[in-house]
Amino acid sequence: MMDETASILPREGIAINTLKSQGLCLPRRRLPPELNAVILLLLGVPDILNCRRVSRTFRRLIDDTSALQYLIELYMTGARPLPLSPTTCSKDRLRSFRSHLHIRNTLVERYISSHAIDLGFGKHWHFTRDGLVASMFQGCIKVQRLPSPTREIPCGFWEITTGDPLVIAIDSSQDLLLTVKAVGDRMISSPFSLTSGKQHPLATSDSIDITPPASNGAEYDLFVKGDTAIFQILHQVEMSREFMCFEHDWKSGSTGLAFVASKVHEGLLLDLNYYMIAHYRSSEHAFVLSVVDASTDRQTDINFLLPRLSNSVDPIIADVHLSSGSCLPVIPIIKGSAFTSAQANTRDSLITLKLMTNTGSTHLIVISAWKLQQCIIQERQGMAGDCNSPSTVQWYSWGPICTTLLTDIPRSVQSIGGVQPVDGTRLIMPDKASKRLAVYEFGRFIVRQAERVNPSSVLGHFSFVECDSLFEDRVLTCLPYIKYVTERKDDNNMVIGMANDYIVLIKDPEEESEDTPCGLILSF
Repeated sequence: MMDETASILPREGIAINTLKSQGLCLPRRRLPPELNAVILLLLGVPDILNCRRVSRTFRRLIDDTSALQYLIELYMTGARPLPLSPTTCSKDRLRSFRSHLHIRNTLVERYISSHAIDLGFGKHWHFTRDGLVASMFQGCIKVQRLPSPTREIPCGFWEITTGDPLVIAIDSSQDLLLTVKAVGDRMISSPFSLTSGKQHPLATSDSIDITPPASNGAEYDLFVKGDTAIFQILHQVEMSREFMCFEHDWKSGSTGLAFVASKVHEGLLLDLNYYMIAHYRSSEHAFVLSVVDASTDRQTDINFLLPRLSNSVDPIIADVHLSSGSCLPVIPIIKGSAFTSAQANTRDSLITLKLMTNTGSTHLIVISAWKLQQCIIQERQGMAGDCNSPSTVQWYSWGPICTTLLTDIPRSVQSIGGVQPVDGTRLIMPDKASKRLAVYEFGRFIVRQAERVNPSSVLGHFSFVECDSLFEDRVLTCLPYIKYVTERKDDNNMVIGMANDYIVLIKDPEEESEDTPCGLILSF
């Protein structure tokens, strides 16, 4: 078989040269001729191939682990099959050749299943960019380091028995795992060393009482920046919600109230002095994001007018989710006109806001943090900064079948496909480095670049999409990367975490039996 396949190739260098022309990484070893032939097919150079022989080669490759892995690596670095030329084969063989799309999906599914790692049970997952994963379950915090995607080895981990914390934060640069838990009616902070699992050597105590009282039904966030930790509480106060931030020195234990905002839907820390809060103004049928300087109470508002569906007033917002990149939640806001190289990474920072009304319409707003900074700077210098411009914000709207961007933002927006039930939709925060957005909807997972996205893939698929740079003026075409069909399309107990080059699928441990994995890591 190998000799026959080699005989139909003009020269072995074709595949190598084609790969090089696409800027792909190449293996150091010499490619087997049959794999060389298949690569050419995948790269859209099928005219030199014998259909029958290459079809047979495909079947052999499915059982060849090393070839399978390299093939999938080709997919994942950008090599894609292009439409076959009708002159290549007879119609019957061309039809059979098109089945390689099915074979490709089979290869991808086998690759994913072989690279899935059981994380065990857990909840309140936290991820860091350097590959650490922390989870909590039944009074223990488990910290693991994700393995390299090229090595299939178990994750190492250690556990801390603390009682279930309300929230945790990790700063691997300081060897810090910080927890906040409720003890009676008080909040207790505990700093641990990531490497030893014991009390952090720079902390004065292993248990520090922080000011806010415990609150039933509240939502908590915890961020660390240097010596300061910000503890956020979003809780119900009579008929409205209140957003509170406390500054907490995790080394000395001193704590003070930093910021309070009433009648809000969501609150988000931008840095130690700036907060973003989300309001809904029913009289204007508008959603307002306000960036507040906590020291001066100066406020910059961004307004989003919501669409009115079916010639009637769309009822009030039923669900709001405001956040920044999950791996690095603290986004620095520039406190002057200078933009230094040290702050250049803010160009990659995104703020996302998901709005879901109780009629079922869903909207996703993606804000460029850097553009927002420039707007705030201009306003403070007395210049007219248009924070509502399309260059600052991008508005997405989706229903259960398609996902698209409505480009002439955001004065009047129509929901895709009319009123759609979207109870299963959850927005997962963008990965800061890759600018990917993950959306969970009706049991499917969609991972998209945070750019202008064409209609989405088939329902029930886990899709990656590759696009160009963020917020450019030209219309972008996004091509499907890989698709992975989830086993349970009706499962509403799944969430996603994104860490480095991994996606983590996590099932609610309360819904799992003891012998079923709770967390899976998929490398991409």
